Amino acid sequence: TIYLALYVDNMLIRFPKGRMGLVQTFIDQYSKRFNISIVGEPSKFLGFEIIRQRSCRRMTLRQTKYIEEVGANFLSERTSKLFSTPICSSQIDNFHKSTGAISDLDRSKMRSKSYLQLMGSLLWITITRPDISFYVSFLCQFMQDPSPQNYDAALSILSYLQHSKQLGLTYDGTDASLAVFVDSSWGSLPKPFAGYVIQYGGASVSYQSKKLKLVAQSSAEAETAIYALGARNLQFTLHLFDFLDNPQQLPIRIFTDNSATRDSIKNPGVTARTRHYERWLLYAREQFLNRISVPHWISTSQMTADIFTKCLDKTTFLRHRSSLLNERVCPNQR
Repeated sequence: TIYLALYVDNMLIRFPKGRMGLVQTFIDQYSKRFNISIVGEPSKFLGFEIIRQRSCRRMTLRQTKYIEEVGANFLSERTSKLFSTPICSSQIDNFHKSTGAISDLDRSKMRSKSYLQLMGSLLWITITRPDISFYVSFLCQFMQDPSPQNYDAALSILSYLQHSKQLGLTYDGTDASLAVFVDSSWGSLPKPFAGYVIQYGGASVSYQSKKLKLVAQSSAEAETAIYALGARNLQFTLHLFDFLDNPQQLPIRIFTDNSATRDSIKNPGVTARTRHYERWLLYAREQFLNRISVPHWISTSQMTADIFTKCLDKTTFLRHRSSLLNERVCPNQR
């Protein structure tokens, strides 16, 4: 069996080792109807750079060139300071409290700024850089009426990307484990930010940072909500692996740092604190009962998804970034 990944006029072909004849038959038939050019083993696809290290069975997806192009468009000498985190530590509180434009003066300053274009570029970069997902998601709230502070924060994120443009998602062919991390903030906003990440091969394959669509009455409810979303996307990921003839051993572990969430999923029935939950929040329990996934508690310091919920200090941010991107060095390159 061969598999095709097709986007407009770009195509990738995946096939088993030693079946090049099958691929050539497909190419011969396909080329009779469409003009195609064969470029061989891919080094780029849709602007993503594909770097393979066969000696240690690793592959990296990154967008170094695209980050450079966006930086050249938006960063001037005045704004070219490079940051080691998306938002510097002294500006974390101001970032969390930022809002859209609050005066006509703010709006007049923003008329000459390409805020939507900048945010669109940053959103595209999040495909290979999940470490900026929270910051970009937070600033996307203000796309309709942005303020100069929002624009400066977006430039800070871009400066950070320029500083770390060589990074990307690195998958380890020797690591076939699948795991999910889910986490949510609570208390600072009526509708908290939350996120999940599904990891395979040591790096992220599916992730999201978003504002929840419910006013959580407790941290457990917020965690249960993002747990349900993570479980739902885990189900899609499992379907995808089955389609690619790579079935996973069940149940899959879903990690949470909220013990009440773990207990409410494992234990049937409701309590006074959970009886108001909406029906979709119970999907996590359904998946647990079907032995598709099982909740596991870990400490907050080990919670990789914490990076999707709020701004973090430099040490914590870099630790979780290393887990998301799998920044370990290939042994043959040490």
